[in-house]
Amino acid sequence: MTKLFALSTMINMVLDPIFIFGFAGFPALGIVGAAYATLISQAVFIVLALRLLMKPSMMVPLHLKYLQLNWSSVKKVIDIGLPASLNQVLNPLGFSALMFLVSATFLEAGAAAFAIGFRIEFFAFIPAIGFGFAAMSMIGQNIGAGNHDRVRAVLNVSVWYGSGSALLFSLLVLIFAPYIVAIFTADPLVTEYALQYFRIVPLGYLFFAVAFIEASIFQGIGKSWPGFWITFARIGIALAISFITINIFELEIWTVWIAIVAGSVIASLFGLLWLKRALTSAQQEAQQADRSLGTEEAITITKLRADDNAIPSE
Repeated sequence: MTKLFALSTMINMVLDPIFIFGFAGFPALGIVGAAYATLISQAVFIVLALRLLMKPSMMVPLHLKYLQLNWSSVKKVIDIGLPASLNQVLNPLGFSALMFLVSATFLEAGAAAFAIGFRIEFFAFIPAIGFGFAAMSMIGQNIGAGNHDRVRAVLNVSVWYGSGSALLFSLLVLIFAPYIVAIFTADPLVTEYALQYFRIVPLGYLFFAVAFIEASIFQGIGKSWPGFWITFARIGIALAISFITINIFELEIWTVWIAIVAGSVIASLFGLLWLKRALTSAQQEAQQADRSLGTEEAITITKLRADDNAIPSE
């Protein structure tokens, strides 16, 4: 799945300038071209993902002919899938809201710098997306099997590797920021804003990756709403701080970049505490269920023995 996400992103990056500005006789479509590029890249992702899921080598291969409506399953899917879907909607909405705040105050230069930074930082989250999806399935399996020690092991490994890969990428961005910005623009003001972005926002890549993994793990244990609220908190904090700093205190654009980092840090730490409490609660509920089951089995065995003793011997 990580490779498919990367491929979809690369297709979008290649098609964007072609559709927006025109190339080799292809007409310039402007903002409509960006929409077409996104649509095509997502369509390619869906087709390839379905082909991958239908491979016989998959643990649970997808067979379209066996798809039937089971309303109890549909309800459970909606309970888990609705907040997960809303979680995916929050990110583009949050980006649009931040873009509006930045462009309203710092005009085209601020918007261009924000767009450059947002495009690059997506690559920092690709490993976290992969670890998050892997952790989701593995934790779901082990929760069902009652193997809570492995659940915590999966949590620790996914968080460490996901955050470690984001940290490595952030270091690379900090080192090569001038060269990255030079690829996209030569405008002095846009360059200044973008360099500020790449000197501040990468400090939060690690925490953003952790927040994404936390949301995925909550889905794995069948609780999607906490993941939604983690994302909502991350975006809400960033928007609130940005609005206060640039509209009330009239500070510079770098305060928006700090607000983005602050949102990721606070949301990820809050989510980690929430997740550990949820896993502890799930373990206690499983242990209680095991004790109840053991008590019922003991009562049944006692009744059977009593019935055997009540049978008169010949």
